Amino acid sequence: MNEFFIDHPNKVSELQLKLKGKNTLWGLAPVAPIHLGYDSLILLQKKAIEEGSAHVVLLADLHAMMSHKLKWEDVDIRVNYWKFYLKEICHIEATYLRGSYFQTRPGYIEDLYSIISNLTVRKVKDRLPKVAKTEAFYVYQTIYPIMQCLDIFHTDAEIILAEKGQRKIYKLVEELHKTETFRPWVNQRLRKDLNFIYIHTSYDINGEPLIKSKLSTRINVHETPDTLKRKINRMYAPPAGQQLEEGKVNALLEFFKFSVFPWFKEIRIKTSKGERYYASYFEFENDYAKGEIFPADAKEALYEYIGERLKEIQALFKQGLTRWINFEKLMEV
Repeated sequence: MNEFFIDHPNKVSELQLKLKGKNTLWGLAPVAPIHLGYDSLILLQKKAIEEGSAHVVLLADLHAMMSHKLKWEDVDIRVNYWKFYLKEICHIEATYLRGSYFQTRPGYIEDLYSIISNLTVRKVKDRLPKVAKTEAFYVYQTIYPIMQCLDIFHTDAEIILAEKGQRKIYKLVEELHKTETFRPWVNQRLRKDLNFIYIHTSYDINGEPLIKSKLSTRINVHETPDTLKRKINRMYAPPAGQQLEEGKVNALLEFFKFSVFPWFKEIRIKTSKGERYYASYFEFENDYAKGEIFPADAKEALYEYIGERLKEIQALFKQGLTRWINFEKLMEV
């Protein structure tokens, strides 16, 4: 297993030779609502495709059903909702594959049984995000990480694109290599040189990792102008020279980095000294660090550009999905 950690999708260019013509994979459980924290991963996929990868987006419908206790018809709606967003709105030109398409086949089940007969529960739990002692531990929590790793070989992936928090789960692949009861073609794929490219998702408005976030601290694609304004006004954004709180990042800068600059050719910031124009996030970040841009000025611009993106996204959803998706119900998850 080879692992690469990047802090910006453009850094993929350094891995161009590894990506060229290779099968790449990104998987997610299609649970709603969609939020802008996924922008870094969406940009990473677009960059990989640009570099010549044959890309697969795996929509883990069975995982969504298990983890959120959803009925199959609800999962089906969410699969189509996510596929529409990624394909028609974000323009990720990939093969879209539902997990249930192959995860219910006899061969997959046979491999899954081979793995669970060779792995202890402790080895799986060691690869999961930390579970509080007060939380119930469900059986599915030992099954889905195994399936997530087995999916790599049943989709013939060579490069896996993932959020950094998924690294612990994907380390289970090393345990799969020790399982000797797979069928010959699976064993052959197990011998492939796998590459994992990790990038962090964006943060919530408090500057904390998304795993700690909730609906009220994430910016989702269905925000109204009023809810968007309130969230941006509350956003954690220390001015230049002020030390960050432990465990936090400057949320304002993170949203500019992944959710604004990659989506617009030029950004305008209104300051007390006049308007400034930026084609590069790093130029903007440099001026912010020098105190030439104040948080209030940047928040006003962030509201303008995120608002423009959300207006377009919501219009496309209305054209393509409103007739058969209850968005109010979707927001309840």
